Amino acid sequence: MTTPSLIVEQHLHPTDEQVTCLNCDHAYAGQYCNKCGQQAETHRVDWRYLGHEITESLWGVDRGILFTLRELLIRPGYSIREFLAGRRVNHYRPLALLLMLAAIYVFVSQGLHVDFLKTSQSMYDNARVKADSPAHLKQKEILTSYFQFLDENQQFSDLAMVPFVAFWCWLLFRRIGYNYPEQLVAQTFIANFNLLFSLVMLLAFWALGDSTNVISSIMGASLLIQLGYIGFAYVQLFKGKLKPLSIALRSVSAYLLGYASFMLFTGLVVFTYTIVLMISSEPTKALPKKAVPATSQHAHS
Repeated sequence: MTTPSLIVEQHLHPTDEQVTCLNCDHAYAGQYCNKCGQQAETHRVDWRYLGHEITESLWGVDRGILFTLRELLIRPGYSIREFLAGRRVNHYRPLALLLMLAAIYVFVSQGLHVDFLKTSQSMYDNARVKADSPAHLKQKEILTSYFQFLDENQQFSDLAMVPFVAFWCWLLFRRIGYNYPEQLVAQTFIANFNLLFSLVMLLAFWALGDSTNVISSIMGASLLIQLGYIGFAYVQLFKGKLKPLSIALRSVSAYLLGYASFMLFTGLVVFTYTIVLMISSEPTKALPKKAVPATSQHAHS
């Protein structure tokens, strides 16, 4: 039985043989077309091909997601420097990876039914003096909605903080020469680690329960790890340009200032929203009715 002409068979060519590109019909010699980049050696699409492509595209140790995650864990600063210098073919795009990790976080958090900020709200309630005035009740209701919003969208907080931290990194390291967009890319790489670490925290919360002391300890440890990581990454990124201690202090300061700026911005939004709701919920005073003039008597017939 003959193979239909539409089915692509395996094509193997020596590197010095003149071949015609299957994609653009350009004649060339080598492993790749120098016009469109099509590979000279092609294979018929079968199950083996699909399995190879999926594993290589997603989890190849020399490129793709697994390579990028490994680089973020052991040599984040060097990896960021290579990406900014233009050596990007082996790296998975940082923003695409961040969105994928955020989607995984949503799936896992909804599956495990873990409320990250539940304990924070409980600690806030326990610390407050009990009050049942309408203003305090309204404030508590708004804060409850705020905590719920953060809980449902916590996976995007790392992404939302990127512009703030990147600004302070650009300001504190401006003499090194990286512009603000490059700092955005660097912070996107770091946000990938933070979100990956948030997934680990999520599993820890789920495994250890909702004890206030346990969760407070985990959150404190996670903050120290994130601060240490950004210092570690920037010491590698700017190695040889500043003293390591200066780089670490500046990067940690940039993260803290970025976090404070982010919280200030969200706090102002919540404060404005609170004021608007409190004003709109106040009962309006009834206006005095205007005196209605007595109707004139009908004319005598």
